[in-house]
Amino acid sequence: MTDPKWSAAATTVSVLLPGQPVLGRALVFDLDGVLVDTLPVMKSAWQQMCSRHDLSIPFSAYAQHLGWPFGEIMSLLGLDSSPGPAQTYRSASRNASHLARPFPGISQVLRAFRRAGWPVAVVTSKSPEAAVELTGRFGWPFVTLRASGCIRRGKPAPDPLLLALVDLGVDPACAVYVGDMAVDEECAHRAGTPHIHAAWGYGHPAHPSTPTALTPYGLLTLLDPDHSPHQKDTDHEHQSLAQGGPLAVVSYECTLRRPGR
Repeated sequence: MTDPKWSAAATTVSVLLPGQPVLGRALVFDLDGVLVDTLPVMKSAWQQMCSRHDLSIPFSAYAQHLGWPFGEIMSLLGLDSSPGPAQTYRSASRNASHLARPFPGISQVLRAFRRAGWPVAVVTSKSPEAAVELTGRFGWPFVTLRASGCIRRGKPAPDPLLLALVDLGVDPACAVYVGDMAVDEECAHRAGTPHIHAAWGYGHPAHPSTPTALTPYGLLTLLDPDHSPHQKDTDHEHQSLAQGGPLAVVSYECTLRRPGR
């Protein structure tokens, strides 16, 4: 499949406002920091890469750009784009993959949405090989997975999210993207898809008004309150919203111009 080419055109964009439950029809997740805690894997791989290639950049500098494709992060850090460091990082990541753990509650929440008939997908900046290996290990029921390397432009461009929605056969306004980094939120915004910030992850919401789930169980509260088995989490989620309630989708028309990236 070729990448979509964007030109100025009218599109429907969905905005989350306090009110009724979100009218979602599909759920799309980021991988690192949302489904799986891979920070120990990334830290180990980064330190091994720096040691082997005589680099002195701390992992904290790398972690500031989580969510971007690896090559983009290297450029942002002013590092050489030669393949050696990237190959070392990928190899070290595979060797340390046993350190990755699903976040508590993720498996139960995925099953709940699948039982409710929601197709579930993954959009990640991870390499396809690493993403498939990691999700396959836990036996999660994803309909499709779009990863960095399969397409020309990764996040924060909307391309991987839009392609995943094409795979699902779902309109962007009828899906919800769950991410933990600002690039996830930008990707969703540019795709015209509602976004929920995963507060259990590694980053912060791009805007104070961004809808936020404090825990994975909070997604059941925000998207389908009747299926939330955790009243304690429900109370916390309601308190975390600026106006104290679940969310509704409101659509309006706007114009998108071709992104610079």
